Amino acid sequence: MKKFNVLVVLIAVMIMLAGCASKPEQTETAAVEEAAPVETVASYTELEMPAGEAVLMDNFEEGNFWYAVADSWDQWGSHNLSLTAELSSSWGTDGGTSLECVYDIAGPATSMQASFCCDQPLETDWTGAKFVVMDINNVEKHDVQLNVAVQATDGWTWTQSADLVFPPGEHLGVFAIDSFAGLEAVKRMIINVTGENPGGTVLIDNYRVIY
Repeated sequence: MKKFNVLVVLIAVMIMLAGCASKPEQTETAAVEEAAPVETVASYTELEMPAGEAVLMDNFEEGNFWYAVADSWDQWGSHNLSLTAELSSSWGTDGGTSLECVYDIAGPATSMQASFCCDQPLETDWTGAKFVVMDINNVEKHDVQLNVAVQATDGWTWTQSADLVFPPGEHLGVFAIDSFAGLEAVKRMIINVTGENPGGTVLIDNYRVIY
């Protein structure tokens, strides 16, 4: 009987030691899980309205003077990914209407550019202009990358701004144009959606030139 009792005690001690040995391993695993890095999205800093005189070029309240390039430029290069440019009453910042720009999927094998144009600028002499400013509503769940361009003089010289990226939601777009050529004779205003994207819609309102 004594031998049996000793054996029982030894077995109990062994079980306790095994249990204690397993606890540090569980603690280490928990610590590793807690220390795992968490992915974060960089915050977007809203742009500020630049100082200067603002001249309204279009608030989309007097009709639609814009169009989507679509396939009309195919003879000069890669297919343009703009689909439609129509007025929308779903959102507006200067009145109740904005320009709804719909663009196609832009994969790596495409032009990665969707152009929306106006050939009737309210004013054609932009001498001394520093910025184009416009209100933007990215209604998609993905970022949209935009720039502005003009074609100027009788040579239709093309100059475009740097690209800016806008997350979903409403934003102020501020595009530097002080280095643009031919601002004394602007023939065409252009808004470009650029870069790879899954296609979608962006709303534009209150297109202004800042001097």
